[in-house]
Amino acid sequence: PQTPHPNAADELRGRELLQAGRDLLKESRLDEALDQLRQSMAMLGPREEVVQALIETRRRIEERRSAQSSQMLVSVREALAAKEYQKALDSLTAILASQPDFAEASELRRKIISEMEEEKERQARREEGEREKATGLRLVAEQKYREGRQALQRARELLGDDADLREAMDEAVEAGAEP
Repeated sequence: PQTPHPNAADELRGRELLQAGRDLLKESRLDEALDQLRQSMAMLGPREEVVQALIETRRRIEERRSAQSSQMLVSVREALAAKEYQKALDSLTAILASQPDFAEASELRRKIISEMEEEKERQARREEGEREKATGLRLVAEQKYREGRQALQRARELLGDDADLREAMDEAVEAGAEP
């Protein structure tokens, strides 16, 4: 298709916009430069100098976005190391909003969601184990050794071995509950 030839006023305005875009690009005001260059393209058509300025502006915008994402990934990793999963997830969500195809951020996000779910499961097991332990200790204190030993055994399955559990289970067995 043939590009329409702008009239003199559009030509002048298009060149002003092109120059403004170039000046903004030099000042690293990239979003504003992009806007000015797009307006210039609308008035002048796809002239080589406009196209090249647009390509350069988009390249620098992508570089900026990439640098910001890399910096955000550093803070994501720091948050992960501190087990601040929600903070890491929020940062990754921000990265993916501007770069949805960023594979490393997507993979980290999946990993964090998985770790958060696993942590919730571990916490639920700990809480259930602590309840069973408290119940078992109470039952042993009430000399209900068999029921106490059963509760303590469930607590051990959930919490792993611990000195209080061992001591209470030994007491329950010594007092007559079957091992």
